[in-house]
Amino acid sequence: MRNDYTSVEVKGAGTVAIVTTGKVPTWVPDGRALVHNHVRHTTRTGSGNNGFRAWLEMPSDRIEPCDCGWSGLEHYKVKGMGANTRPMTEQGQN
Repeated sequence: MRNDYTSVEVKGAGTVAIVTTGKVPTWVPDGRALVHNHVRHTTRTGSGNNGFRAWLEMPSDRIEPCDCGWSGLEHYKVKGMGANTRPMTEQGQN
């Protein structure tokens, strides 16, 4: 999976692809959705920084498109996981 993603074993879920720590992905595999959590971030925050996490999953009704600008790629957020997906400026302010 190039070096943008790392496969990890998650109890009860099997193998899951997460965005490699410190990385901002540059591509999304066909048939997968790039998803991030609700933690505040900039458009260039790497996964794993200050609690910000991103991963791949199959498209489903549990996620919705996100327009925060993170990564420059089409990506999603989890429905109902808080409203703080608007990115901070690069200086850390909204």
